[in-house]
Amino acid sequence: MTRPLVVGAASTLVAGALAAATLTAAGEGMGPSMTAYVLVIVALALVPLAAGWFLLRHDPHHLVGGLLCFLAVSPLVVAAGDGWAAAVARHREVPVNDLLVALSQGSWMLLYVPAALLVLLFPDGRLVGPRWRCVLYGLLAVPVAWILLLAVQPERFPPPYTSSRHVLGALPASWAAVAEPLAVGLPLALLVLLMGAVAAPVVRHRHGDERVRRQVRAFTLGAAGLPVSLLLCWFSYLVLGVPDLVLVGLVITWLAIPGATVTAVVRHDLYGVDRALSATATYAVLSALALACATAVGVALGALLGQGHPVVSAAVAALSLLAVLPLRRPVTAVIDRVAYPRRHRLRQAVDDLARRVHQEGADPTGLESVLREALDDPSLRVFYSLTSDGSVVDRDGVVAPLPQDAVPLFTSGHTVAAYVTSTVVEPALLHEATRTASPLAELARARLLADLARRDAEASRARLQRAGYEERRRLERDLHDGAQQRLVSLGMSLRVAQRHLGRDSGGVDAVLDRAVAELGTAVAELRQLAHGIRPSCLDDGLAPALAGLTATAPLPILLDVDDIPLPDDIVATAYFVVVEAVTNAVKHSAAGRVVVRVRRQHEVLEVEVTDDGVGGADPGGSGLAGMADRVAAAAGAVTVVSPRGQGTSVRAVLPCAS
Repeated sequence: MTRPLVVGAASTLVAGALAAATLTAAGEGMGPSMTAYVLVIVALALVPLAAGWFLLRHDPHHLVGGLLCFLAVSPLVVAAGDGWAAAVARHREVPVNDLLVALSQGSWMLLYVPAALLVLLFPDGRLVGPRWRCVLYGLLAVPVAWILLLAVQPERFPPPYTSSRHVLGALPASWAAVAEPLAVGLPLALLVLLMGAVAAPVVRHRHGDERVRRQVRAFTLGAAGLPVSLLLCWFSYLVLGVPDLVLVGLVITWLAIPGATVTAVVRHDLYGVDRALSATATYAVLSALALACATAVGVALGALLGQGHPVVSAAVAALSLLAVLPLRRPVTAVIDRVAYPRRHRLRQAVDDLARRVHQEGADPTGLESVLREALDDPSLRVFYSLTSDGSVVDRDGVVAPLPQDAVPLFTSGHTVAAYVTSTVVEPALLHEATRTASPLAELARARLLADLARRDAEASRARLQRAGYEERRRLERDLHDGAQQRLVSLGMSLRVAQRHLGRDSGGVDAVLDRAVAELGTAVAELRQLAHGIRPSCLDDGLAPALAGLTATAPLPILLDVDDIPLPDDIVATAYFVVVEAVTNAVKHSAAGRVVVRVRRQHEVLEVEVTDDGVGGADPGGSGLAGMADRVAAAAGAVTVVSPRGQGTSVRAVLPCAS
């Protein structure tokens, strides 16, 4: 049998014996209130006993399980002593064991020993270091010395045991010089030892790995009921005048410590422990401050008005709590350094970036690096939502697909960004990251929008310049190879005709006929070149020009065009939008028909071309990109929606204020 099992079994036997003695005393008759008291204590003792055996079954070599069983002994010692004393006081015929009476005089110290040993040896059943052995041995020796010291005091035992004999003897009067310093020194020594035991988890948390730190914080969450009990006692005295509410805190603590111990050992990675510990500590500090203020005000009011009233005291306590609530954030920041370090790092890093963005003009897209460091995830990525169709870009403005497990960042109810982690992060920390990072994400998104708009403008200007250059080259070639050559030929023909004047009129007529024909051809070629710059069909308006387009198209085109006067540049731009969209439908969409709608809405002209083709058009293609540049040059905007298998819709909006 392992040592932890021995400790657990022995503790169980002792606890069982004490519970039996307590219940026997209850059977002897100790009064209804005392009976209820001891029964509650016996029931509470079962909690650490069950938790201890659960851990021993989980790991028979884990000493913490045995210590939890030992923890059940201390309340039973007190309950058995109190219950038996009550039974003896009510019924003098109840049997009394003089040895147990002598040993019970200093038994109150046993209340602290099991809990102190648990704190000292948690979480692995080992001491922090060799120097801590003195604390361990002291916790075992000091209570024994105290019990023996009180057992041999020459005075009579307190009621109802005044007639009990000193079976261990009594100290002679000559030993008083030794006994009195011991009577003062042993309780002080226990206090020092308890402080040393409490310091052990602090040292473990400071020097341990992440697993140990999580275990210590989870265990501390259960022990946080002790200061809460003190605060309840304070409040009870302040408002009710009696300490009865402290019993509620003690019961909660007695249930919480075994539960927290089991959680820390078995499920130390359970999410929410750090958050709960931080919240508990924060509100405990705020409650202490509020009660201090309420006590000071209560003392002052008592001095001025005389006897206080519970309602007035409760009102003062509530107002004091409201007065200290503004301190919640700074108090939480201080406590998070120890209780919730990951949230503290996250808030500090995001606040520092926000300060540098506002004061030093830092780049808000550095949010990705900040979250990577704060959440301990080097591969974390932040994506920014820029368009209504759900597409996102990374910090460099590169369009990327948004993973399904992305965590959204909201501002004013709208998703402005999202981030993706490759590690498992507790939901509370993800919520905190969302809350603190959203304003910076909105700034970063705005900057990316501006950068992308600048890049699009530069790319559009470059395409327009390139298109203008290519158009000039085409005009140059066409003029050189066509009209220019014919005009040169016309000049030479006229020169020949000049030489034939007066000699051969027939030859002159033939030369002039050829010159007229060349001139007609040159005019036609110039007209064709001019049509490429601005189609002549637009002279009659947009509606007739589009009607002429449908006559030559190889597929049905349904027109719905408002025949209204428009500026020439808007007419030309709208015409080229329709031509490009129809050309794409004919060449690439395998469409069966095309619908063209042109409507004037207030001060804008809406041009929409839809087809029933295969879809999948690329808005970045040369044709559609050139169309977008042409529309942008007219201060308009183009939207292309082309889901695969569902056709294509090209919509241009052009300003046409009258």
